[in-house]
Amino acid sequence: MGFVLLAPLALLGLVGLGVPIYLHMRHKPRAVPFRFSALDFLLQARRKRQRQLRVEQLILMLMRLAVLAALVLLFARPFQESASKLLTHSGPLFILLDDSASMLAEVSGETLFDRAKRQIEDQLARASDEQEAYLLLASNPTGHSQLTTAGAIRRELKKIKPSMRHATLDEAYRIALDRIRLQRMERPQIELYSDHRMTSWQASPAEPEPGIQVHLNDLKAPSTNIGFTQVKHLKKLSEQSDFEVQVFNASNERTSLPISIDVGSMSMEEQIPISPHSHTSHQIFIPEQGPQTERSQQVTFQIPDDAFPLDNREVLQHTHYGAPNILIVEGDPGQVPEDEESYFLGLILEENTQTVTPAGFDRDRMLWADVIIMLNVDEPSPEIMSEALSRKKGILIACGNRLLPETWNPFLSGVGLTLWDWNPLEAPQVLRASDQMVVHSDLFNNGNFPLYFGQTQVTHTQIMTQDGQSLEPVLQLEDGSPLLLAGTSNGGRILVWSSNFDLSGSNLPIQPGFVPLIGSLVDYLFFREQRVEHVYLSVDEAMAKGSDQFSLVTNWTDHSPDSVTSLVPGLYRYQDGDVLRSAIVHLHEAESRFLGLDEEASDQGQTLPAQFQRSHRFDLGRSFAWAFFILILAESTFAARITSKWGGR
Repeated sequence: MGFVLLAPLALLGLVGLGVPIYLHMRHKPRAVPFRFSALDFLLQARRKRQRQLRVEQLILMLMRLAVLAALVLLFARPFQESASKLLTHSGPLFILLDDSASMLAEVSGETLFDRAKRQIEDQLARASDEQEAYLLLASNPTGHSQLTTAGAIRRELKKIKPSMRHATLDEAYRIALDRIRLQRMERPQIELYSDHRMTSWQASPAEPEPGIQVHLNDLKAPSTNIGFTQVKHLKKLSEQSDFEVQVFNASNERTSLPISIDVGSMSMEEQIPISPHSHTSHQIFIPEQGPQTERSQQVTFQIPDDAFPLDNREVLQHTHYGAPNILIVEGDPGQVPEDEESYFLGLILEENTQTVTPAGFDRDRMLWADVIIMLNVDEPSPEIMSEALSRKKGILIACGNRLLPETWNPFLSGVGLTLWDWNPLEAPQVLRASDQMVVHSDLFNNGNFPLYFGQTQVTHTQIMTQDGQSLEPVLQLEDGSPLLLAGTSNGGRILVWSSNFDLSGSNLPIQPGFVPLIGSLVDYLFFREQRVEHVYLSVDEAMAKGSDQFSLVTNWTDHSPDSVTSLVPGLYRYQDGDVLRSAIVHLHEAESRFLGLDEEASDQGQTLPAQFQRSHRFDLGRSFAWAFFILILAESTFAARITSKWGGR
């Protein structure tokens, strides 16, 4: 508790205290004649009278000094401050509580959120149950609008849980100011319970109107933090196990940060240099273990613990699928390899690839394959191909002069497609990408497509008609006829290429886009996007999609999901439509920025209003005004008494 003067220069008026002292020192009472018959009695009475007069004159001087001092202090605008809230407040009380993830930082084994709740409880304990009070949480300012008294808030306070979302106080502060203005509240007080970082505000808060007191409660929040902002797979895991680690250093320390990585039974450590108040990105390569077959294991990234453990650990699902097994069924074998349709595909698909004739296409080879490519095959094996689709395999059908439509149409009727004759075009046609994208690839972007396929010309295609929308066009000829159709059937995926893959149907095999196109088609048939790609979401983004869509696999934190009002950072299974994905849910980056108000303000150009006080101020002006009035009355009364008693001053 302290005493504060808003106009301390007014204390210069205390110099005037010397004036009444000087006047009283010079004062000599006038003699009043008395007639006494005996001189001894006269002398005794005189001494007694002088003692009484000096005492009363001293009291009068002190009263006049007090009057002058009260007047000076009144002009100095005195306030009383209290950081511990020992002083009571009877006006409307607004409690703004930051419940974002950063409030789970720990100090002496207690989170800032729990400390804030304890301070709020102490403050409400000194208020009456009927006192007007409101509780506004940063993540949900109107969630407790039904609580309008201190007693109601005190009873509900223990049930309040923190959130791991990124939330700011802007909306709660705006609602409080609007309610104060609309209801014309007198002597309102706004209590801010936060770690008081500039990331607690989206923008500099507005100046409160005169008469509104805003208090920043000190929670002794830590001012430094080093943590992960994101850890993600750098490339497809079938190619290499590279990870990108992003770290934010919210401290003045320049050091080398140790990162521990655990993968199954293997442990390793990387040292990365970090600079003060900056982001650092670092690539980490994890060596392959054993043969490249399908396997799934967790990768744990850990940095040393600090006051904010929520961003010190991340766990990813490390699933390595290797290259798919590809079975090429060559329907038009030639005397030399260069004459076969599989020649150009064989140059690209060298790993885990088998090439057979239609006679060699049996159930065992189908079970081995992940992707089946049928090149100009005259007659299909409908039973084997239907089983392949039911086992979630992919089939690519390339047409040609040997393909017999009457043998293929019963199978393709399931996807609404009918084949007709193999047809030479009147003139070569160029390609264009369809607006409906099923096979996602950067090849089909407007900027890339001319570079890859601008010189491609198609001379022969299979005439086909569609009944329904089971298959959608990915590539088309300039006359609008489909060149590549894609879709799903019975759990698997089908691609139909209306031309062939040798130079007799087009010049595509010698164009820049051929190799990446085949890679994209194989990835599509292999369900690559479902196998190895992870969804990276902040807690806020995941909550926007619906928390019921996420199933927790690994919790990165020490907090139970039931102890917070949001998802916890961790590894999840995410139901994305019909696809079950692996989701990496992490904190919003702003929650790891532990820069204080002064440090952050210079970076962002944001400041808090001067009226935001770190201690409670209680105006003592009214008390001093009453004291001045009472002292004037007392001095006047006492001076009149002396005058009537002694006959002068």
